[in-house]
Amino acid sequence: MTRKVAATLLLMVAACLVIVAMIRPRGGQAAATPTPPGSEGISNPVAEQPRPDRPSSTEAVAGQTPPLRKFAVQRLQGRAYSAAQNFQPRPGDANQVISALLPLAEAGDEVAAYEIYLKVASCQYQLQSAMASAPNTDPMALIPAECQSLPVNQWRNYSSRWLEASAERGFVPAQLTYAGDPGAVVGSETDMISAPERVETYRKNAMRYLHQAAATGNVEALQRLASAYGNGVLTKRDPIRALAYFLASDTASRPLIPPEISEALKDKYSTGLSTKDIQRATQQGSIIYEDCCSP
Repeated sequence: MTRKVAATLLLMVAACLVIVAMIRPRGGQAAATPTPPGSEGISNPVAEQPRPDRPSSTEAVAGQTPPLRKFAVQRLQGRAYSAAQNFQPRPGDANQVISALLPLAEAGDEVAAYEIYLKVASCQYQLQSAMASAPNTDPMALIPAECQSLPVNQWRNYSSRWLEASAERGFVPAQLTYAGDPGAVVGSETDMISAPERVETYRKNAMRYLHQAAATGNVEALQRLASAYGNGVLTKRDPIRALAYFLASDTASRPLIPPEISEALKDKYSTGLSTKDIQRATQQGSIIYEDCCSP
């Protein structure tokens, strides 16, 4: 495991802080949307309406399309959709919240598992923000009151275990988060360098989750796959495949992206490719879109 790859993964950790910032508590209030028991704060009653072309949570198994329920989606072209990313952690004492969620998560509830991750991630974000504001203060004195009941040395274990469990069970928001938060799974740069096998497992899982999410029509997963094949961090660099996934995501998310931005990104992914390579990528992109997103 080289320092260069570790440093790149750490940049992904830093970028993930932006995502974590969106899940920090806001005035101690959880999401106001009415939800079924055991999935408050994430479930969306509109998104839970059954769709004949998608299996239910009990029908979704490895290799099949994960369920499109329990989170808000914006429908785009064909079967393509954009997933909500602004989930709020449950308010209250961290240990009590996690203790209430654990039986559900251990019984296989992918939403409860993700909520455990959200709560721990919120504690981590609040502590990191406090440390940045008071760098000379003992970090233990900066732990938020609601997080003090949960031993700090257990934070990463909870975060890693339940984020992966939720992603493994096919919960698309967890799959996207997993692929964008290597720090929650692998740890610090020191951890990444000292445990290259753990990093390799993370990279393989992240790509597998992105492919699973993309297969449901999720445009964020398509975009991240384009980036992954383009920068070569999560997998071996493949410029043709990067362009193919970009073209598929561009077709799927066309209502959201202004034409000038779309063209700029296409030029970026096409840089260095021959006319024949671009033709191959265009063909592959059409196949990818047909498989994931066409009506």
